[in-house]
Amino acid sequence: MTETLDPGHPRDVLDRLRRLEIETAELRARPDPISADDLAGVVEELLAADRGAAIEDLECLLEVVAAGWRATRRELGAVRAELEQLRSELADGRAVAPR
Repeated sequence: MTETLDPGHPRDVLDRLRRLEIETAELRARPDPISADDLAGVVEELLAADRGAAIEDLECLLEVVAAGWRATRRELGAVRAELEQLRSELADGRAVAPR
C-alpha cells in the first residue's frame, strides 16, 4: 500500500495517523490471537510507514529552511547594494561639498 502524500500538508499526516489508529484498533479487536510472525510483520509495516513519514517530514523541513536561506541571501544582497549606493552617494557628497 504505497501512497503519495504531500508532506507540506499536516492534514495528510493526520489522515495517515488516523488510518494507522484504525488499523491498530482493528487488530486489537480481532477475536483470534495474532501469531508472533503476523505481529512482527504488522510492526515492521508500521515502522516502515513511520520511517517514511519521518523522511517526508525532514524533506519538507529542509525545503522550508532552504527557501528561508535563499530569501535571506536575496534580502542581504539587496541591503548590501543599498549600502554601497549610500556609501557612493556619501563619498560623492563629501567630494562636492564646500569646505
